[in-house]
Amino acid sequence: WFAKKKNCFFDREWACRISAYCAVRYGAFNSLWSITGEYQYVFVDCKWTADDINVIGNTIQQHNPYKHPLSIHPGGTTRWKPPQNVQSSKPFHNSGWLDHHWLQTGQSVDRIRYIALRCRENRALEPVRPVFCSESYYEVTPKLNPDAAYFARLQAWSAFLNGAAGYGYGAYGIWQFFDSEDPSGETGKPVPAGGVTPWHQAIQFRGSSQLQHVSQFLANRPWWKIEPANELITRDGKPIPDPTE
Repeated sequence: WFAKKKNCFFDREWACRISAYCAVRYGAFNSLWSITGEYQYVFVDCKWTADDINVIGNTIQQHNPYKHPLSIHPGGTTRWKPPQNVQSSKPFHNSGWLDHHWLQTGQSVDRIRYIALRCRENRALEPVRPVFCSESYYEVTPKLNPDAAYFARLQAWSAFLNGAAGYGYGAYGIWQFFDSEDPSGETGKPVPAGGVTPWHQAIQFRGSSQLQHVSQFLANRPWWKIEPANELITRDGKPIPDPTE
């Protein structure tokens, strides 16, 4: 994660070094690689270019003998200056190192609609590459949202039924490994408003265990052959509109 810092810690050479090291050190494990988190930030914080991203990607592939999937993590919003005002699929679709796309919706319920919209956007590119819904609305404690488990299920189904090849579940408290008994460790990011949840509690959120039913249902079927067919669904005799906030 090279950016999101006021002063970028890495130049391209060191980014290549640490990436190659990680690829070699952890290459024997069942891994999924992302070149950088929310790639738009490296253009702002590190003053990098698309060529820099491609050099890092090629470096990782040179140290990726087990051919672990490799992609890049886009930001949840497209409110960036051109040409970074798009998901990563468009500028890097034809990069030789990239073998699948990630998409992100952002951390709020009103942006769940982007799963369907951005899956369609990715699938329209040629040649077709798999798309992974890597980050959507993370599950929160029921105190903050009593419907949080429902949204976890909804997003998984939405991803697969709109043509995604995978879905990444997330929960507040897990992704930053907040531990209230470790005062010198990660303090936790207090979003959304209402504080943070220790990871050993967040790992027991209801949605995480309920996602096994999605997996079990699809595992018994050739789910990778599923084709989205929204044109078969109508409302009041008319084609269904795009999802909204």
